[in-house]
Amino acid sequence: MPVRFEVSQVIDRPLEKVFHFIVHEHVHNHPRWDPDIELEQLSEGPIGLGTQIRRRNSRSGTPVEGEHAGGGIRRKSSLCYGHSRQPG
Repeated sequence: MPVRFEVSQVIDRPLEKVFHFIVHEHVHNHPRWDPDIELEQLSEGPIGLGTQIRRRNSRSGTPVEGEHAGGGIRRKSSLCYGHSRQPG
């Protein structure tokens, strides 16, 4: 079942800096706002369409592993990912 959610937050910084922090440095910076998620970029190059990232979520006590792929970036406005849970 697809899930869609949106989050909004006003940040007093230039859009380009915020977008770079959240999107282009996502793997490195993600633990700063969600320490229960570990990310590892599997593919080389900048984050974008087809970027493969392994994730491990330990929030619920039992780690859940999976991967997600970059679905695309709309320049300086949005990022979309597809998530999949590892079988088992």
